[in-house]
Amino acid sequence: MPVRRSKLNYQSVGGSLASVRLGRSVRFDSLLERDFFLVLDLHPTVVWFEEQPMKIPWVDAGGAKRVYVPDVLVTFREGQFLHRRVGRPLLVELKHRDDLGKNWDALRPKFRAGVRAAAQHGWKFKILTDAHTRGVALRNAEFIRKHLHSECDKVTASAIKQHILNNHNCSAEHVASALHRDGQVQRRTLDAVWVLVANGVLATNLEMPISPSSPIFKGFHYDKR
Repeated sequence: MPVRRSKLNYQSVGGSLASVRLGRSVRFDSLLERDFFLVLDLHPTVVWFEEQPMKIPWVDAGGAKRVYVPDVLVTFREGQFLHRRVGRPLLVELKHRDDLGKNWDALRPKFRAGVRAAAQHGWKFKILTDAHTRGVALRNAEFIRKHLHSECDKVTASAIKQHILNNHNCSAEHVASALHRDGQVQRRTLDAVWVLVANGVLATNLEMPISPSSPIFKGFHYDKR
């Protein structure tokens, strides 16, 4: 279970996000965290994640005992995540570039504690900024997320899933055109593909701009709809 920070500061923008992957609400304390969680929730390389996963003790320059709570722990299957190869779990700290630059000397000791704690578990510690997280993957996740509560009837969903099962590495538009010849019905079927991606039944590559030619494959909830 996530641990909780003692309190938010005046700069925090708190809220929660309904996670399709985790089946629960995920708490965020900043818009940067929210954006990152949007990507994690739909990214096909992500297996699982947990916000504010642990408390890490550290000692500041004055000898005072402090506690550091990293933002998120992410586990992966082997693959690509934000244009980098991943495998081992990542213990992640999210920071704006400006904040990181202005406060690096104060932040460095607790980040060193994060590196040590991650190594003890066989993980990697990583600092990610808005430059890493607010790119193509986020824009794709936001596009897909818009379809989360749209309708997709069971007959259409079943036909799409069966086509994906029989035709590996096919595109969204290939699915739509293979199932229907009528242009309007094809467009509705294409929308249904994105609904299934949003619900984790299907998945697509978030690392490249999404289009009708994007590859579609089985998602983490494939057997649940």
